[in-house]
Amino acid sequence: MLTNKKCLKHYSKCSQLIPFTFLLLSSSATLQASESCTSLFEKGHYESALKQCSNDTKHHSSTADYILGQLYINGLGVQKNIYKGLAHYRQAVLNNNVDSQIALGQYHAGNKNYLQSHVFFSLAIDNGSLQALNLKNNVSENLSEYELEASKDFLDLVKMAIIQKRKQVVSN
Repeated sequence: MLTNKKCLKHYSKCSQLIPFTFLLLSSSATLQASESCTSLFEKGHYESALKQCSNDTKHHSSTADYILGQLYINGLGVQKNIYKGLAHYRQAVLNNNVDSQIALGQYHAGNKNYLQSHVFFSLAIDNGSLQALNLKNNVSENLSEYELEASKDFLDLVKMAIIQKRKQVVSN
């Protein structure tokens, strides 16, 4: 198993995943978004969706976090804020929201951070996404054998953080 110390010593991009792992440890569990949050977004009522989805995230809705990510990333009904959008995607990832896993994979691929992209696409595949399989294969071409191995190790870390957080939420 690749340790964080080895990873940091031999490959600087690995360190970009470490903060995400800590974020996962401080997040929450999954509930489904209310119909109104999703339907408001789908109907293009973005300001109303922002309000409803923000309320739904208080109840740990991964779908609401994904929609909030969409609203902030695209500046729909709210001032565009990539960082807030990514934070909502990460929150939804913790709850195994496949759409957010793919969105983060695409975001990182677009920024040529293929290691992180590979991790998010792998997570989406593990959660049943066929779309992510093609996307993962495309980014895999840009990774060395060492990076592919590092991706597997970080994927394991992300999965452990998700499991640990779910246990925390259940015990509360």
